[in-house]
Amino acid sequence: MKIETRKGSINKSADEVFDFLTNMNNFEGLFPDDRIRNWKSTTDYCTFEVEGAGAVGFIIEEKERPSKITYKNYGNVPFDYKMTVVVLPVNDSTCETGIIFEADVNPVLKMMLKNPLTNLLNSLIDQLDKIKF
Repeated sequence: MKIETRKGSINKSADEVFDFLTNMNNFEGLFPDDRIRNWKSTTDYCTFEVEGAGAVGFIIEEKERPSKITYKNYGNVPFDYKMTVVVLPVNDSTCETGIIFEADVNPVLKMMLKNPLTNLLNSLIDQLDKIKF
């Protein structure tokens, strides 16, 4: 399964966004509070539970300053996945972001997860533009 979000515009430099996204402690403020439980994080990884969906974990796998950060599944999760955040500089104080999420799931899980995951990933793009860093 592959999901690509819409592009978001952030009034921060690509380097500022890259630095923010390479510290997993910052991710807690990006997810909707009402569905997230048991958040744990360090600079390199985070784990949490999504109400009704189970365990989720991310660890940074690859960084290419300032244009790309790839995270992969971490911890006790039910399937393998990767999430790549693309950061494209527009000028010195603005950038665009997008997320590509890939998961190795069977067709039934794909059908169950695609819409909720698409909505969650698009909300991450929305939150990035709103967050103060």
